Amino acid sequence: MTVKDLGITAVVLSCILAASPFCTAQSTCDSSGAERLSAVEEIVERQADIIARQQLQLNELASAGAAAAKPADEALKSELPSWLEGLRFSADLRLRYEGQFFSDDTRDRNRGRFRLRFGFEKPLTKTVTAGFRVVTGGDSDPTSANQTMTGQFDKKPAWFDLVYVTWAPQALPGLSVGAGKFRNPFVHTDMIWSGDLNPEGAWQTWHIPVEGPFQPMFTLGQMIVRERSGDPDPYLLAGQGGFIWKVAENVRWTKAFTYYDYVRITEPGNFFAARGNTIADGELTAGDFNIFNLTNIVDLSLFDKPLRLHIDYALNLGEDAPAPDDGLDTAWALGFTFGRAREKGTWQLDYKYARIEANAIVGGFSDAGFGYANRKGHVIGGTYALHRNISARLGTYFTEPERGTGPDRTTVQADLVFRF
Repeated sequence: MTVKDLGITAVVLSCILAASPFCTAQSTCDSSGAERLSAVEEIVERQADIIARQQLQLNELASAGAAAAKPADEALKSELPSWLEGLRFSADLRLRYEGQFFSDDTRDRNRGRFRLRFGFEKPLTKTVTAGFRVVTGGDSDPTSANQTMTGQFDKKPAWFDLVYVTWAPQALPGLSVGAGKFRNPFVHTDMIWSGDLNPEGAWQTWHIPVEGPFQPMFTLGQMIVRERSGDPDPYLLAGQGGFIWKVAENVRWTKAFTYYDYVRITEPGNFFAARGNTIADGELTAGDFNIFNLTNIVDLSLFDKPLRLHIDYALNLGEDAPAPDDGLDTAWALGFTFGRAREKGTWQLDYKYARIEANAIVGGFSDAGFGYANRKGHVIGGTYALHRNISARLGTYFTEPERGTGPDRTTVQADLVFRF
């Protein structure tokens, strides 16, 4: 009952008392009625004071209850050890059917394959972060984390494909430094680097913070290709300069000039595999791999959907192969991705054409699906999101040797991808 309700009750009571038959005389009724009304008013004031105190107590109880009823995750967080704070987990699983069909019908294959990746990353300080990732893979091939379903139901191996530490000093915004086995720090396409390959060594990237839509960027890399006891080691030194330019509201242009200087990689035992590079007596005959790479990526919007265009060009300035393999030093690719398969019901389409001469790039590090170096052809694919964390993709490669004899190859890949 509120104070207003009590006041109304008091008035009603006073009227009842005034009309009571016990009041035999007007003066007596006036006197006794006034006394009774005064008494009722005192009761109303006391009741109002009690109600105010009770309301204050209720407010205090509600505040205490809200503070006590913390969300479950907050309560759990307070119980976790401090070293788990900020720890980030990521994982994905891909199931694949892959068919390879050759024009000579001699090596056709039908394979079931899967790829599992999971890892953790944790900020150690405000500027230092460490992480690692474990992947499947039938062997140590740096260009693939696929595990073929084979081996009479045997157990499948797992590998570390990321083990790294990064540092982003607050005194120099935009600078990042890293070491270990890390994600490729260079702007690139899969014409040069397989999407599954993660180099080793150290890198430094600086996205210079400047006002306006134009942002310069620089990246250096010191990559360890192989360590050999008693022999000079092969390694890679690389430098990249470029920019990210927001040309218009929905148009962004990324341009990068990169120079890859491989040292002693052509010598026997120093390269992973020839994979399209010319070879004789266990040695790559290219002479050297000093690759100039020009990459352009344009992001824009078309029909309210994202569209990415890319043009990639590479020239091996160190190519010095003997005849008839001389002059095979150029590679180029162009393609697009339209749409983005992320939320349920969304989709994307992609296309690429590439022409890669035998000694233009290091074949052992390039895209496995396309067929590495000395290859040309088309890639067509489409992806549909069945759920925010589940997507289906169908991709087809139509490739043939860029030079020389050999069968044409059609590769079909049907994937189901699950993100955790």
